[in-house]
Amino acid sequence: MLKTRIKEIRQSKGMSLRMLADISGTSKESIINLETGRTDPKLSTLLAVADALRVPLFDEPQPAQQPDLPQKQYDALAWAYVKIAERCIA
Repeated sequence: MLKTRIKEIRQSKGMSLRMLADISGTSKESIINLETGRTDPKLSTLLAVADALRVPLFDEPQPAQQPDLPQKQYDALAWAYVKIAERCIA
């Protein structure tokens, strides 16, 4: 679950709530809300926290997961995935 993963990763890196909030540019309360699941976070908050923790927010699809997908189509899907993510944080 997202909330437990954020807390686990933060603690494994020896980061306090305040430290993660400062690095990610969010408030301590936002981090607490993420870790407790009290509110639905904005995508921009999730991206900032993932960046601060230096972990990917989404798992990128791998060609092995799509055995019938030619490399050209896989590349096009990966590019589209990046463009969608960019629009969500803009």
